[in-house]
Amino acid sequence: MVEVVSAASTFEMSTIERTQAHRYVLFNCPQVQPYIEEFRQHLRRRSRGRRIPNTELEKIVNKDFMNWFPQRINNTDISSTVANDLKYLAQGPTTHARRISAFNVNGFKFRTESREHDLKTQNCGVFLTSSTSCVVSGVDQNIRQANLAYYGKLEDIIELNYYGHFKVILFKCKWADTTRDCGLRKDPWGFTCINFSRLIHTGDREEHDPYIEASQAGMVYYIDDEVNKEWSIAVHLKPRDLYDMGEGDGEVCEVEPCPQQDLHEFFSNSDQLALFREDEDDELLNEDNNDDELHENDSMSE
Repeated sequence: MVEVVSAASTFEMSTIERTQAHRYVLFNCPQVQPYIEEFRQHLRRRSRGRRIPNTELEKIVNKDFMNWFPQRINNTDISSTVANDLKYLAQGPTTHARRISAFNVNGFKFRTESREHDLKTQNCGVFLTSSTSCVVSGVDQNIRQANLAYYGKLEDIIELNYYGHFKVILFKCKWADTTRDCGLRKDPWGFTCINFSRLIHTGDREEHDPYIEASQAGMVYYIDDEVNKEWSIAVHLKPRDLYDMGEGDGEVCEVEPCPQQDLHEFFSNSDQLALFREDEDDELLNEDNNDDELHENDSMSE
């Protein structure tokens, strides 16, 4: 089980925020993977025999797939065979999302870095190991998958709303550049040291990926290195049972139980896509009146 453990507020996402968040959801849903591969093949055919370098191909996929995908899904040749949930996924989330500052998942209670201001405890450290596409070397431009460790600090927690049909919780983090020695190293005693003066995927550019799925997150806490001021030692924590004892900060919190969200299980059955569903949130939906034919037809059927 996962829980929202702080009051939520509604905000309007910027174009870049919405693009980055929705792209993450698409690229991490297994049911979408065949379409991503189909788009790659489409790009290769369109090149008319010119071999597109893998790095260039992936940049194009990262940038243009989101626009191609809904066109493909709604193509008359296959539209009748595609589940409505997948059509809503392709459409993207509403521009309005919910923001929260604390969230329980995986046996950890996460808090955003701003929420922890003046608190004595630290619950904003995030860790995950992710399978990442990498270029083999400067000479060999082939793409391979490698499991890379990422260390970050939780900056924001948002809930995407796909027009009341399903919702997705994402963590937005400040990610240290652990792909290079300037951001991650082992000290002489074997401790993992992180340098947060070297950040990647800050979210300033559209191609950045600052988001992860909430259920992917593990927790670490950071101890400042008193000698090397820019470095912190990462200490991994083990999950445990959570008991809400209050924080004594005077904030009134809502507790909202949510089903476990795992994008790898979202589309395990194409006939019944098990995304996190709730009743339609009138506040969010009214702020995002959608005139698309798909949305109108759905309203008429209801």
